[in-house]
Amino acid sequence: MPSPTSSSPSSSSPSSAKWLTGAPWLTKARLAGSDALHRDRFASTLVYATIVAITLVPLHIFWLAVFVGLIAAGVALLATDGAMQRMFLSDPRPRLAALLILGIVAWEVVGVLFRGAGSPGKAWQAAGNALAILTFGVVVLTALRRDPDFPRRLLLVSGFVLALATVIAILGQVVIEWPTFVRLHLYGRANGAIFSAGALIFGVATALTAAITARGRLRLALLAAAAVNAAGFILTFSRGPIVAAFLAAVVLAIILRLPAGRRGRLIAALAILAAIAAPALLVFNEGTLQDLACGQGGDICRKSYRLDIWSLAARSIIEHPWLGAGPTAEIENPFGRHPHNGYLGPAFYFGIPAALAFFALIVNSLAATLTDIDATRGTGQPLSPAGHLARLSLFLLVFSLVYMVTDLSDAFTFVNAHFLFFWLPAFLTLSPALRGAGGSEAMP
Repeated sequence: MPSPTSSSPSSSSPSSAKWLTGAPWLTKARLAGSDALHRDRFASTLVYATIVAITLVPLHIFWLAVFVGLIAAGVALLATDGAMQRMFLSDPRPRLAALLILGIVAWEVVGVLFRGAGSPGKAWQAAGNALAILTFGVVVLTALRRDPDFPRRLLLVSGFVLALATVIAILGQVVIEWPTFVRLHLYGRANGAIFSAGALIFGVATALTAAITARGRLRLALLAAAAVNAAGFILTFSRGPIVAAFLAAVVLAIILRLPAGRRGRLIAALAILAAIAAPALLVFNEGTLQDLACGQGGDICRKSYRLDIWSLAARSIIEHPWLGAGPTAEIENPFGRHPHNGYLGPAFYFGIPAALAFFALIVNSLAATLTDIDATRGTGQPLSPAGHLARLSLFLLVFSLVYMVTDLSDAFTFVNAHFLFFWLPAFLTLSPALRGAGGSEAMP
């Protein structure tokens, strides 16, 4: 499989089915290869381990090992890889993202020193978590640059690992614990219903993206994995993520039909803004909608209390506009201890300057992926794996932006599902490998 960053002939790459059944990349013959092979696959393997930790493994020591591994690997790569250093110093996309994240880390440190409230230990840990986000980005960008098969394998690993995690969760909670089952959650690090919903839509999207160019039994297996992940996603009964997934799919369909150029990108931006506004309008009219559609029925019609929580968060931001209330602050509401909003959250915890930097990060990645997709229009050739990854990234980013209207108060936390549905696509869009990722041979 060719990659925009690889000159290897496509005939030398195994098919997806052969890779899945024979796993030659895990055999002794491949593992006994050169040091370069180990180096080229190290970053991508660490990304796969992150997916497993978040979705499948309930052991805290495994989550912690992956977290420390991401930090250590990111620091080592930046210290030893000249190409990565040049990328972050000269390429505007990753350079801006790195500067913004480092700015957030620095502002969190300022908060530790001058806020005068909260737990200093937790505040230092929060700054470390934000720094780990950057090192995760370094690992993702390295995997894209060094491993030509990473775009294909990322989709396959994600789709099937999430399906396995979903089957285990359904067996444990729906089949075995049926009398007490309320909302499905995964058993890995993403062990809450809302975070599990974010991870599962990532599984649905990756499986469907891989199925587009797969063939035969592999395509059927990927479609089955997508169906399993979708079933788990619905069983979380997480209304915000369900609405976000629907709106992201609509926005993606619209954007893919827009003309190339500035006018098309402007319409795309307006469509994304409309999608972000939609869940807020639903919340503001929640009482009326419940009277019309729900009556007294079911958990899916439960009151969200979002407006009450948002008003308390906004009041706190007014009281602590510069440094925030600190990472240990809580909302004084029995139905939600955090802001339940990814746009209020950074300002609530760390102050308005940190929130503005976070918004700039979002705009940087969103503008990058819209530009990448714009470059694929009208080529008359099949998309490369990187091209499919660019479209997947747009869907996940739009999902995240809509999702954050009602959830994900702090995206700069210890490794969790937001590493998959938000940070992973946000960093994928920064790679030169996705730029102009249009005509090329399809994924084998």
